[in-house]
Amino acid sequence: MPLYRPNRRAVYRYPVHLNDDLQSIDMPNDARIVHVGIKGDDPDTVNLWAEVRIDENNMIRAGAKTETRSFRVFGTGHPIQNPTDGRKYEYVGTAIMDNPSFVWHVYELKA
Repeated sequence: MPLYRPNRRAVYRYPVHLNDDLQSIDMPNDARIVHVGIKGDDPDTVNLWAEVRIDENNMIRAGAKTETRSFRVFGTGHPIQNPTDGRKYEYVGTAIMDNPSFVWHVYELKA
């Protein structure tokens, strides 16, 4: 069995669909989003890249605690309205799509 080294990290990609829905993504508890952008020619998603801890096989550590995080994508000029339950949207990053030319902004819903 490989030894777990707590300082081994890698960046993993998490797609977020371009729609008006709040989207839930399971990530390791210590995942840190490092970039938001477009990958390839997929016109229906933006992507989050997050730094996570990995094992000796370069996989997310088996048994790692995860949490469900909630994200929403807003287009430039679209209203960003917080829910009425006290939670707030916090800016994560922006992705620019070349063709067609759109700019998307990703927010995380926080307690």
